[in-house]
Amino acid sequence: MGEKLRKPCTEKKQVEEALSQNEQYFGLKLDNNLSPSRMAENLELADILDIPAIQSLMDDLYELTHITTALVDLKGNVPAIAGRQEICSKFHRFHPETCKYCVESDTKLSLGVAPGELKLYRCKNNMWDVATPLIVGGQHIGNIFSGHFFFEDEPIEYEFFRSQARKYGFNEEEYIAALEKVPRLSRQAVNKNMSFFMKLANMISQLSHSNFKLSQSLAECDTLLDALRESEDKYRNIVETANEGIWVVDAENKTIYVNKKMTDMLGFSQEEMIGRSGWNFIDEENKVVSILNIEKRQQDIGESHEFKLICRDGSPLWTLVNTRSCFGKDGKFAGSIGMFTDITRRKQEENRICRYNRILEGINKIFSNVVQAKTEEELGNTCLSVALKMTGSQFGFINGMDADGLLHDVAKSELAWEQCLMYDKTEHRSPFAVHGLYGSVINKGNAFFTNDPQSHPDSRGLPEGHPLIRSFLGVPLVQDGKTIGLIAVANRKNGYSYEQQEDLEAIAPAVTQALQRKKSEEALKFSNLYNRSLIEASLDPLITIGPDGKITDVNGATEQVTGYSRNELIGTDFSYYFTEPEKALTGYQQVFLDGEVRDYSLGIHHRDGHITPVLYNASFYKDENGKVIGVFAAARDITELKKAEEALKRAHDNLEKLVEERTSELEKSYNSLKESEKNLAEAQKIAHLGSWYWNLITNEIWWSDEYYRIFGLKPQGSTPTYNEFLSYIHPEDRDVVINAIKEASNGKLFSIDHRIILPGGGEKIVHVQPEITFNEENNPVRIRGILQDITERKKTEKALRLSEERYRIVAEQTGQIIYEYNIKEDTFAWAGDVEKITGFTPDEFKNIGLRNKSRDFCLSRIHPEDRNLFLENHEKFQMPEDTYRIEYRFRNKNEEYIFIEDNFICQRDENGNAYRIIGASKNITERKKTEIFLANIENARKREIHHRIKNNLQVISSLLDLEVEKFKSRGRVEYLEVLEAFRESQDRIISIALIHEELHEGNGNNELNFSPYLEKLVKNLFQAYSFKDMNIGLDMDLEDNIFFDIDIAVPLGLIVNEIISNSLKYAFSGRTNGIIQIRLCKELCKELCKELCKEEDTGILNDVSGSIKGDYENKVANFILTVSDNGVGIPENINIEGSDTLGFQLIAILVDQLEGKLELKRDSGTEFTIKFAIPVKE
Repeated sequence: MGEKLRKPCTEKKQVEEALSQNEQYFGLKLDNNLSPSRMAENLELADILDIPAIQSLMDDLYELTHITTALVDLKGNVPAIAGRQEICSKFHRFHPETCKYCVESDTKLSLGVAPGELKLYRCKNNMWDVATPLIVGGQHIGNIFSGHFFFEDEPIEYEFFRSQARKYGFNEEEYIAALEKVPRLSRQAVNKNMSFFMKLANMISQLSHSNFKLSQSLAECDTLLDALRESEDKYRNIVETANEGIWVVDAENKTIYVNKKMTDMLGFSQEEMIGRSGWNFIDEENKVVSILNIEKRQQDIGESHEFKLICRDGSPLWTLVNTRSCFGKDGKFAGSIGMFTDITRRKQEENRICRYNRILEGINKIFSNVVQAKTEEELGNTCLSVALKMTGSQFGFINGMDADGLLHDVAKSELAWEQCLMYDKTEHRSPFAVHGLYGSVINKGNAFFTNDPQSHPDSRGLPEGHPLIRSFLGVPLVQDGKTIGLIAVANRKNGYSYEQQEDLEAIAPAVTQALQRKKSEEALKFSNLYNRSLIEASLDPLITIGPDGKITDVNGATEQVTGYSRNELIGTDFSYYFTEPEKALTGYQQVFLDGEVRDYSLGIHHRDGHITPVLYNASFYKDENGKVIGVFAAARDITELKKAEEALKRAHDNLEKLVEERTSELEKSYNSLKESEKNLAEAQKIAHLGSWYWNLITNEIWWSDEYYRIFGLKPQGSTPTYNEFLSYIHPEDRDVVINAIKEASNGKLFSIDHRIILPGGGEKIVHVQPEITFNEENNPVRIRGILQDITERKKTEKALRLSEERYRIVAEQTGQIIYEYNIKEDTFAWAGDVEKITGFTPDEFKNIGLRNKSRDFCLSRIHPEDRNLFLENHEKFQMPEDTYRIEYRFRNKNEEYIFIEDNFICQRDENGNAYRIIGASKNITERKKTEIFLANIENARKREIHHRIKNNLQVISSLLDLEVEKFKSRGRVEYLEVLEAFRESQDRIISIALIHEELHEGNGNNELNFSPYLEKLVKNLFQAYSFKDMNIGLDMDLEDNIFFDIDIAVPLGLIVNEIISNSLKYAFSGRTNGIIQIRLCKELCKELCKELCKEEDTGILNDVSGSIKGDYENKVANFILTVSDNGVGIPENINIEGSDTLGFQLIAILVDQLEGKLELKRDSGTEFTIKFAIPVKE
């Protein structure tokens, strides 16, 4: 028995030596923070531990210490054990009841042990066991178990074990022998042994934790990789199917990725674009913009902008770009992602509309200058300026083709002529031969351009001293299929394209028509002057009479016979100047019935009283449409003829008494008659009017001298026979004349115009008017008549018709309405797209006027808001100006309002009185819609700017609030002063923010309605300085509709803020009530101006550039702002201008900024009065 006791003591010593170097378990505490976060409740020990390695370790430890050690899970399983004791293997584990106690010891009695600690307990089989837990991932999964043993200082209750052997049927001697083999250990040995096991448990837990965490991380990594692949597939599908192009570049602007839409837009493949710099696809003009955008992206500033790229085929690609910057973990710029929307069609449409409007503006400018320009050269310069501006060229010229085949200058650029160093630049090589580049345009009749003129096959080089031509564009001027000139421009920046060629070709017809019309006008003007000269040269009084019987024009002979000037006669009743007005009126009416009157005897009375007898001949004349518009009358002075008749009468009465004197009187009469005939011949010569006589019985024909001259024959020659007469008639008109003569032979009158052939081969147009004499049997016996040369009149009429036709075509082709308004007759003549623009046909517009009933229809079609403006402009023809322009809304036949632009010119007579208005109207509805659209965009932009400024100021105010919070809890005086300074700064910021809030909520106008803003500002201040025990009233009298721009509103708002804040803080100290009053109003201009102008140092006068005091009074608006309170007032010793307080200094500075005047009253409280003036915007 003693030997058995010594053996356990020896083993005990060995255990103590083996564990002597271990730490005490009381110093071991495991760090729970190292445990994994995930639950390990489903793990088995075999899943996370190398059981064979653990078993080998336990076996080696048992050989050293002979202490039983086991690894036990919570289910009672023992994956590893070393030194299993005989009492357990043969007895306790053999019997079910005692085995139950063993399992209970492994699974239940060992529970509730904290990590890093151990539990010593006696099992129900009455032996000691020790357990320390294994914790993995925060989960208790098993124990390291040691036992059974007895402490060496405790007695063994053998009787208990004997009774237990008997109870369970064990062999008592063998059971006691196995009991003796149970180790006896000291408490120190047990502690050191378990310290080792606790460290082992910690190592196992950490190793298991690491393995578990690694496995968990790998599983999570696989899950994340799968999710990443799925996300990438989804992203790629979204990106590749997007309707916008997506482009990713790195920090060096090299392409990392592009989607298919982007490559399709540019015409490249993804492989061709990836790796290439973005600069390879950017238009040269946009590279500067791209550099700025890259700098913004590096600053993480994303924005939307329009950008032009170049496609593979060289065509431009306009895009709307939205970018987002990318940064690495180190915060450095790593690249950017851009989304590109194709807006090429939109840009092309915008460019097309701009080009169309530019062309229309150019054409309108050309046609508006047709009337204004005094010479062809002046009109040509206008046309050239339009061509240069439209094509962006530096210089050019317009040439016309002369009959000799050479070109002459219509207009040329002064810029090029000033740069020219050839000779003295006077008449150099003018007119020009048709060769070189411009000759190619003329000869081929086609427009073309070249951006390398020196290499062009048609180029003949440049003469020495000629400015260098870097690019050339020429367009022919064509009329009736024939090239009559050209427009040539040169040196456009970046050269020409088909776009400039098409634009120039679009205005070329207008240039041609304008120049040709100006030529026609000049020719017509010359013709009118020539005809006027002929009329003035006539010795017979000639007049034209309107349908109303008023004189419209007279010649000099009429002035002589009446004694009245031309201006006095025009517009008066023609019958007033005849001795028998009623007879004259009857003859006038007969013209409209019979077409003419011949040799109508009347007497004209001179203003001095004497009377001139005349034979009155008249016929009506018509306009192009065949409408009778007046009567042309000629009065021949028959004073001498009257005298002869009177003499004959007296001779006849005294025939029997004066036989001897008869011959003498007859001779006198004959001589007088000859003189009259001579005068008649002279008059016919002057008027190109010949007379003739044909005796149908004898076939005798007589022509006057002027008749011969009209036919190109010598007077007094032999009279041609009838057949010879017919030979002079134009072959195409001969049948008409023969038929007319036959009808005249039958008694039918005729009046025809026909052509005659002169001996030299020339042609003339003559008017023939006969008179038939019948015998008693009513048979025609003779015909007499007149023949007048009307060649020049016909040419003038033809030129006029051609000019009017071209004018009408131009009006219709340019989509305009051309009109002519006769002021006296209150009638309109219309041409152009009347029905297209107004919906009314020209006939429906025919009777429109500006007076009487027709005026009502015209005004009813004009928008009510535009009627006064329309009437004011159309009444301006009474003013000295000649050209006017107006825009108004017109209600067309579809009852829709359209915008009309009306340009008109007023024509005046020698006295400066307006008698006709010529104008052009066009539909500018689309242009107005565009202007409104752009104005809305501009208003939205302004509102957004004010909104952002207001938000930024509110952010600053909020930051000041946060700073105030730092000082509120501190009681020191300087902190309270800082707090007050913060509040004052915050009030000033709020006063400015309110301005931007009001401007943002407005309609985009930069002017602020100041009175509502002032009310809001003062109410905010009253809320900020709320007083519990004080009753402070507010009385505001603010004039409505006072608008200031931001430069006036900000300083004025700050002034009110400072004064009100000062009153609320100091004015009512020690009082329970008070009142603050504010007044804002305009002052009478002259009173304030005189007051402000008294002080020369105010600087107000400098605000009106170049103005003197008298002018200043009419160019400024004057205001008075008064802020007062009935408080304690400001002490007399405080000088506002010299004060050291920020508030007073700020008020003085802001008043100076407004260039105003500040007055301070200290009686009955405090009253600030600020007077200032603002220039009125024109």
